[in-house]
Amino acid sequence: MKRVLVTGASSGVGLELMKRLLGSGHHVVTLTRSPLPAVPEVQAARERGHLSGYQGNLADAKSRTTALAEIASAHPRLDVVFNVAGVSLGKPQPTAQGREIPFEVNTLAPFVVLDELRPSLERGEDRLLVNVSSNAALMVNSFDPAVLPAPEEFKKLFGPYALSKLALSLWTHALAPRLEATRIRVISVCPGPNKTPMTAGDGMPWWLLMLRPLLFAHPRKGATTLWQAAFAHPSAPSGAFLVKGKPTPIPFLERASEVLTLVESAAGTRGH
Repeated sequence: MKRVLVTGASSGVGLELMKRLLGSGHHVVTLTRSPLPAVPEVQAARERGHLSGYQGNLADAKSRTTALAEIASAHPRLDVVFNVAGVSLGKPQPTAQGREIPFEVNTLAPFVVLDELRPSLERGEDRLLVNVSSNAALMVNSFDPAVLPAPEEFKKLFGPYALSKLALSLWTHALAPRLEATRIRVISVCPGPNKTPMTAGDGMPWWLLMLRPLLFAHPRKGATTLWQAAFAHPSAPSGAFLVKGKPTPIPFLERASEVLTLVESAAGTRGH
């Protein structure tokens, strides 16, 4: 039985991934802003003692640090961590820390999760971190890491959201060599377009909402993509960005170290 952490497990791809992990007999640790839904899989797993749920707001520094400290204390060993939680907004919205929410949740929070839970991962068997990115990152035409916390321009999906996911894949790539000695492997994965609450919200362009019923899949498909990246085809090199299961060139790769430095500074990394 593996111990696997899933953020964003209360809906969408994260929920379907949690169900699949539980169905395979693994112990799942969840970190969500909202309570887990009362679906049969959750109820059964709780009765078996195979599910440990924690609540915390990844957009709030104090809330996420408190939740992650609880997880680290209760789970000294984690085999795999899936950073699934993500946001796409319809307008700019800063956090209490003064940074825009897409950067805070999509770029910074996954790094904080790794930083806080790294000792647990180091004691695990698989030692794998999977960051959920997006092929929207491939659409970015200009990139300045300095403005990531507060982008100067706003566009639905292809603005701060795309930038935040590009930055996520970039720091994942830049961090990989540093983790070689610990044997922790880090990858970023695009789960493809899925019918989730996020893709039905006001953070989506109107024309993509029109196409959503035709082009977007049930979130089980996205969960399967993440599952395969972690367990079925675990041969992707550390630092890779997987799109449709294959390593894909990351735009602006020459800025990766800058992004990692920015994220480390914003996180106040402890430098394990």
